[in-house]
Amino acid sequence: MQKYLKKMKNLLFILLIIIKSFESFSQDEKLDKLPLFTNIEKALIVKDSVFRFELFNQNINNNADLIAEFVNLRELQLIACQLEIFPSKLTQLSKIEKLIINSNPKLNVDSLFTSLAFFPNLKVVDFASNKITKIPDNFPELSNLVSLNLRNNLITDLPYVFQNFKNLETIDLRKNNFKEFPLAICNCNSLKEVNLSYNFIQQIPHEISKLEKLNKLILSNNLLIELPYSICYLSNLKTLMLSENKITKISSSVNKLISLEELFLRHNKISYLPETIGGLVSLKKLNISQNNLTFLPNSIVEITSLNKLTVWGNNLSSLPENIGNLQNLTELTIYNNQLTTLPKSMLKMRNLETLLLKKNKLSLKTISTLKKNLPFTKIE
Repeated sequence: MQKYLKKMKNLLFILLIIIKSFESFSQDEKLDKLPLFTNIEKALIVKDSVFRFELFNQNINNNADLIAEFVNLRELQLIACQLEIFPSKLTQLSKIEKLIINSNPKLNVDSLFTSLAFFPNLKVVDFASNKITKIPDNFPELSNLVSLNLRNNLITDLPYVFQNFKNLETIDLRKNNFKEFPLAICNCNSLKEVNLSYNFIQQIPHEISKLEKLNKLILSNNLLIELPYSICYLSNLKTLMLSENKITKISSSVNKLISLEELFLRHNKISYLPETIGGLVSLKKLNISQNNLTFLPNSIVEITSLNKLTVWGNNLSSLPENIGNLQNLTELTIYNNQLTTLPKSMLKMRNLETLLLKKNKLSLKTISTLKKNLPFTKIE
């Protein structure tokens, strides 16, 4: 009897959570705030109030009919479910807004993408790690799609149907087999974030300049050889990640990126930065470590918004005399260079919290003077 009462008490508690969540949901709160069910038996007890469900590492063939009973389902996750053909029963769940199907390497791609036509309310699609090699040309036009994740597959190109995704804001295509930047997404004019890292892309097309709303572009770990002027027209770009490429040249038009706050160029082949870099008036983080720099342009001291400057692993023999003008700098990483002296202006960098300068050719006297004048700075 006590076990029965305890069980009923737990179910009542679950129901109360769901009712409260439903109220939030009806007020257009985020879907992620609703409870995520992972146990079919428990979910069936309150099946009309199940909005999110995850099936993990279980055979879908034994569970599809039961999942189809969750008629109000908004989010469905099928992860490592030995999925080969998308179950036709699940196409009845027309209210789904978020569909996550991951780690099903034997999945029939045509059945997967054909099924999308049954979910007109889809806003988020995540098909990561399914060994997808090609996106079918008949990819349904999902007018409400906001986020698309196709990371860790084997995709080489995108069909032009993608240009019809006018509301798409984020697309994740990292860890695929792209050798060229997919032109189809350049017409998705609502895009705010693009991740194409860990591919084999050699050039950035001029068409990228069409993405006027883009604020985050990740192209790390590719085969790029330059930061072209076409990127410099992305006036709303805030984060640009180009580390682990083969870049030798930065366009002198880089100063047009007036909204840029983060620029990552680590581990490339850059030997100099253009003087125009001083025009990046919003820049807060600059990482240009592991390159071939022998000097920093004097204009870098004009980027007074900088709070983190990382230039370790270069061949710097000196720093700009007025580097102390960077009064908002809290972290300066300059270790593993060829520095023999430091500018006197550094002694005025009172807001500096961390200064990493090991593996240079600085005298003990220079380091001692720094520590004396910057007593609250961690100097290593």
